[in-house]
Amino acid sequence: MQSAEYTANKDEIRQQALDRRRTLPPHHVAASSRAIAERVLALPIYKQARCLHIYVSGKDNEVDTLSLIECSLQAGKEVVVPLIGRSETIPKPHTRVKTHAMAHAQIHHVDELDDEYWGIRQPSLHAARFLNAWEHIDLVIVPGISFDPHGNRIGYGAGYYDRFLTQLRARRIGLCCDALIGAALPCQDHDIRMDLVISETTTYQGEPR
Repeated sequence: MQSAEYTANKDEIRQQALDRRRTLPPHHVAASSRAIAERVLALPIYKQARCLHIYVSGKDNEVDTLSLIECSLQAGKEVVVPLIGRSETIPKPHTRVKTHAMAHAQIHHVDELDDEYWGIRQPSLHAARFLNAWEHIDLVIVPGISFDPHGNRIGYGAGYYDRFLTQLRARRIGLCCDALIGAALPCQDHDIRMDLVISETTTYQGEPR
């Protein structure tokens, strides 16, 4: 598998990778997502995890996480998902970025993802079961546009996950199609590396913390 070659700064790399992701055929993304989910389900750190934070896949050909959420619920694991909104409406503890904040809500079924914010499904704010004890989270499935074999990540630029992950001891996994694995992405002091990056064909071990 040949790594993608990106140039210039993080903002330009983000746009290059997002543009490339949007050109991937939907059937390719669906097949890659299934293969990635199977690799995650086979991981010892996944099998040992009791409480998982899993992002809910949104748009622009993001790796689909719904099957991973469903399998985790069926296995009796506790699953929490992000819930984003205006900071004054999101209860603490939350991760605040400017006027918005991200908290985390437990779900028992994917049908509870009956609301939407920024095009991403999430539980209804008024019915959500918020997780207050973040230390219970054992494993975080982290969204991103591109990752590299060292665990570096290009996210969406808001900074929610970098802030959130600094408050956890949980292991971190990034999901990414082979076509979007970068050879070597830039990494700044505040960026949080992944412990593992999973593509449809390869499991990359990130650099030790």
